[in-house]
Parts: sequence; C-alpha cells; structure tokens
Amino acid sequence: MAFDLIKERAGIVNPDEVVLHTARHSVASLLLSHADQTGADTRAVQMMLNHQSIQSTMRYAKLSIQRQRVTSESFSRLIEK
Repeated sequence: MAFDLIKERAGIVNPDEVVLHTARHSVASLLLSHADQTGADTRAVQMMLNHQSIQSTMRYAKLSIQRQRVTSESFSRLIEK
C-alpha cells in the first residue's frame, strides 16, 4: 500500500499507530493553524474534508503562536484609536 511506503520513507517510529486519518488531521491542523501563512480558509478546509458541519472542521483549528500575536497586536491597535 502506498501509505505504508510513505510511512516507511518518513521514518515513522510506530507506523502501525499512524493511519490515514492521522495524515488528514495533520494537514487540516497545519492549514488552519497557520492560515496567515497558508491562506487557508476554514470553509475551504471544511469542503476539502467533506465535513457537513463547520464545528467538525473547527476541531482542527489551533492557533499558532504567531497567529495569536498578530491577532493580539491588531486588537491593541484597534483599541488605541
């Protein structure tokens, strides 16, 4: 299977613990948590994952430290006006 070959080439220590859903979860998490760099849109990721509910997709959205900082700085500028 192609996924087994990918895991082997990636040097994954416990390949039996990594299933295709793990890769799907990783891609969604990376896209959403680094949206400022990837340009990913939550709705687009929802469609990519074929989720019926946006709440399902939001489980993957974890804010990166950089994204948190940018958001905080934007808010600070807004309230200073």
